[in-house]
Amino acid sequence: MGDRNRRKRRHRTAPGEFGPSTQGPHYDIGTAIAERLWTTLRLVGASMVFALGLAIITGVISALRQYSKLDYTLTFVGFLALALPTFWFAGIMQAAGVKFNQLVGDQVFATIGDGRFRAEGAPLWDQFLNAFAHMALPTIVLMLISFASWSRYQRTSMLEVMNSDYVRLARAKGLRNHTVIRRHALRTALIPLTTVVAIGVAGVIDGAILTEVVFQWRGLGDFFITAVDNNDSFALMGWLLLSGTIVILANLVADLLYAVLDPRIRYE
Repeated sequence: MGDRNRRKRRHRTAPGEFGPSTQGPHYDIGTAIAERLWTTLRLVGASMVFALGLAIITGVISALRQYSKLDYTLTFVGFLALALPTFWFAGIMQAAGVKFNQLVGDQVFATIGDGRFRAEGAPLWDQFLNAFAHMALPTIVLMLISFASWSRYQRTSMLEVMNSDYVRLARAKGLRNHTVIRRHALRTALIPLTTVVAIGVAGVIDGAILTEVVFQWRGLGDFFITAVDNNDSFALMGWLLLSGTIVILANLVADLLYAVLDPRIRYE
């Protein structure tokens, strides 16, 4: 009985700790997550920024030139990107990066690793080139997958706003077309997209897992796969807790942006 109680006390965790890991007593889950967090955040953040910008531009162009050849082309590209499996597309981009490096005779794109330790102590410009070389291909993979669905939402929302009464009234008053689009139509059309992007953060994190595995990044994706291989339940719960927190914060930011996009919305 005394040995059983001592074992129970040994496995108790202090507040803020994630619990014991199956990878050994010296493996701290919280420290491992903290070390890998920035690696994943910079990949997810960069891909979301580029995907959002590209989705807004292509969605607006498709809506303004509805049923044109350009609209059909952008629609085809969007649906094609939606159909691409993440792991397959990541492998294709990795092979393309290797082939491009062979053609130019220099390592323009790094296809393995995140480049964190290689740039330590190097000049600022070399650190930038190193970060670009390692982030370019994984960012493109995540960017296109997110852009594909977001651009379709932006196109649909923009079409709905352009046919609304207040946009027609603004044009009847003699306002320039680009003023109507920028000040009246686009801001309102961004509200549904903001909701979709906030919800889509979870999908981007899931896509980052496969992308990091293909490009061998030591981020939260590699942490998740390692925890699954080792049947490390406490590490998995720590990963889920962090991922859930990021999704909640993204939705909180989206709620705050509603008031920025639509002056009629006020929080009291």
